Amino acid sequence: MKNLIFAATVLFLVPNAHAFTSVCDRTLEIRNALEDVVQKPCEEITKEDLNKLSGELEVYNKDLSKLHADDLTDLTSLNDLSFGHNEIDQLPVGIFRDLISLERLSLYENKITQISKSDLAAMPRLQDIDLEYNNLTVLPDDIFESNPLLYAVRLEYNSITNITAKTLEPLARLSYLGLSGNPLTHIDEYLVAKHPHLYTLLLSSTKISELPSKLVSHNSDLHYFEFSGPIKELPSNFFRGNPLLESVHITQTLIDSLPSDLFANSKMLDLVDFQKNALTEIPVDLFKGQTKIGTLYLYDNQLSELPKDLLADLATLRIFTLDGNQFSQLAPEQFNGLTNLWTLSLRRNPLPSEMVTDFKKAFGDRVQF
Repeated sequence: MKNLIFAATVLFLVPNAHAFTSVCDRTLEIRNALEDVVQKPCEEITKEDLNKLSGELEVYNKDLSKLHADDLTDLTSLNDLSFGHNEIDQLPVGIFRDLISLERLSLYENKITQISKSDLAAMPRLQDIDLEYNNLTVLPDDIFESNPLLYAVRLEYNSITNITAKTLEPLARLSYLGLSGNPLTHIDEYLVAKHPHLYTLLLSSTKISELPSKLVSHNSDLHYFEFSGPIKELPSNFFRGNPLLESVHITQTLIDSLPSDLFANSKMLDLVDFQKNALTEIPVDLFKGQTKIGTLYLYDNQLSELPKDLLADLATLRIFTLDGNQFSQLAPEQFNGLTNLWTLSLRRNPLPSEMVTDFKKAFGDRVQF
């Protein structure tokens, strides 16, 4: 009797130990996708065919709204599954139970309202999950406990109001975290503190009114940072722990000034974007020692002057936009050190016509009014 009980238990645990669901009996869009990939009509596709299927299975933009729990059975070798741009609102229990080899899961642009640890538990090799543009409101603290290899978590444009450090704690390899477009009002100071390999952090279009001073101080591999929200100031030396930082987008905030030491420890910057803030001044030392910046966006602020030596180290600058500010006095000589400049954009500034003429003489087609 004990042997029978043991055998039954093993049968239950093995992902492939179930009756074969004919591909012909699966949801139409799934059936069509499997026929295309296997290159057989559904009645000829065997369990062995599905077991051997690796690579990608894509069901994109098919108006798929409902899934059946057995739609994905026997796909034990599948690496990449995409259900992007459909109408799926819920995930049947056990839908992913056989996807033990899956590395990438895309549920981009559906209508999913919730996802749990049990939905992802059968995918220990999962590395990249894309849940952008859904209707998620909550992420359970334990959701990623069975997915330690995840390095990319894409949660942009949902309705998530809070995310905790505990949720991300199992993800030692995390390098991409996308939270843009969620109505977050608060961000945990230690949200990414245990993720030194974080490369990209996206926090644009949020309702966050304060950035913790140590938010990214432990992320020495951070290269790309993006934020927009109703903050009124940036903490001093905010990027002190990010020597490899290359691209910064801090836009559509209420900040009117910047700390002079903001980039003191970040000397690899290539793109700096401060568009659509409320900046009235730029510290003269903000870009001191920055010898790699190629693109600088300062448009749609309230700037009326540039400090004399602000651009002294920016010989590599190629694109510089100052549109939509309050400049009434600027001289071409202020930009003489920008020997690699391709585009200088000064549209929508109250510059007198004689200054416009001077700039056109100095820069020709490279200057835009």
